[in-house]
Amino acid sequence: MYIIRSNSKYCLNRLDEGISQDKTSLLLKIVIDLSRLMLYIYMGIHSYTPSAHSLTQTNTDPMRYGSISLLLVIFTLLVSSCEWNKYDEGPLTSVIPAQDRVTNTWFWNLAIENGVNRSGELQDSTIQFTSDRIIKICHTDGGCREGKWGLVSKNTRLNLIFGQEAKAYDILMLKQNEMWLSFSEDGQSTNWELKTSD
Repeated sequence: MYIIRSNSKYCLNRLDEGISQDKTSLLLKIVIDLSRLMLYIYMGIHSYTPSAHSLTQTNTDPMRYGSISLLLVIFTLLVSSCEWNKYDEGPLTSVIPAQDRVTNTWFWNLAIENGVNRSGELQDSTIQFTSDRIIKICHTDGGCREGKWGLVSKNTRLNLIFGQEAKAYDILMLKQNEMWLSFSEDGQSTNWELKTSD
């Protein structure tokens, strides 16, 4: 019983500590930990030695099997709450919603627009996505451009609206500290690789 309690506590600690870790490895560790926990419960049920009194009772204790059912429900909810891979470059899955991952202040690691590498020009510029769907692109000269943003196409595209101009960028990668965007339409093309300051 001590093993079961300590292992379940270990799972919860992993979940709390893992918010800043890579979400794919976190999910795999949680799955492994829950599998071990289920195995311990299963072994506990089958290693149960019946007493003389219990021999006259049915062999299926609803409380014991109820704990396995509860564990399976918790496991299903945990897995279903994760966002599975929608992006070509990853991550495989994430427990953090796409909108929360986008909401951040980003820096250009790479910017190629219509075949021209503009990474140097944008090196010290920032692009900020706020939680109330405002986007601000600020340059080193102090000038800022403000618009609106939103996730579309089941969170696989990022719509950027400046005035009357709207562009939907394909999201190739969306991590907490890295986002790759691509746009191609009417002979225009843009590829951005963005990173946070972390």
